[in-house]
Amino acid sequence: MPTDHGEPCGDRHLSFCLNGGFCYLIPSVSRPYCRCSDSFTGARCQEIFLPSKKTQPKTSTLTYVLVLAVVIGVLFMAVLYFICRIRRKLKMKQNAQDFDFHGINCEREAP
Repeated sequence: MPTDHGEPCGDRHLSFCLNGGFCYLIPSVSRPYCRCSDSFTGARCQEIFLPSKKTQPKTSTLTYVLVLAVVIGVLFMAVLYFICRIRRKLKMKQNAQDFDFHGINCEREAP
């Protein structure tokens, strides 16, 4: 598994890369680097790479939760708006009935 990044390591770094990783040296840098096989990762290919299918569902689940929260928030605000509007109308109607009950005309006459 050669790489275009540098030259293969010599005998000095023969066992630097683990789990079948390919060791190479970059001429401008003095330390070895590894190119790991598909099943391993890490600086020396020391960690098993387990592709996870849960990454995508977590993202889509988070998206669904956020969209649902926004929709619920908008519905909540709409309900509050209509409750306040109904209460204001009822209060105005109650005030108009109270004024009529006492014989007071609350309508303004045009000059």
